[in-house]
Amino acid sequence: MAEVFDFENFVKAKMEKAKNEGSIDHLQRILDLIEDAKTITDGRKKIAEHYGEAKQVLKLSEEMGELNQVLMKYLIYGNKEYPEFRKKVVEEIADVYNVLRQLIYIWNISETDILAAMAFKVDRTLKRIEREKLNTVTTG
Repeated sequence: MAEVFDFENFVKAKMEKAKNEGSIDHLQRILDLIEDAKTITDGRKKIAEHYGEAKQVLKLSEEMGELNQVLMKYLIYGNKEYPEFRKKVVEEIADVYNVLRQLIYIWNISETDILAAMAFKVDRTLKRIEREKLNTVTTG
């Protein structure tokens, strides 16, 4: 039988080592981030279960539209005339990401499947870039 990773004891051991080395602040920040991530994940699940698939598909479309508006303003006005761009784009990406993660949960899509699709698409795009470079060299 495979050994199960004991996260709680792992963290306790790391905390003890950090106390002894005087580096507890850094480790505490990491633990706080882990706890925040768990709270966010639990919250997204509750939201997804409450509103359901259809409402969250519509919500994702709305949030993607809002992100698109921010991106278009950036392209039209540029960074100098749209100084709040960074704040706005982070907020809209967070909205899209949260609703997207809810749908991933609802549809029971695995991280492995997502990573495999991402790897395929990155590889495909890199190959396209190489072909474009070759075409530029041969026609330029």
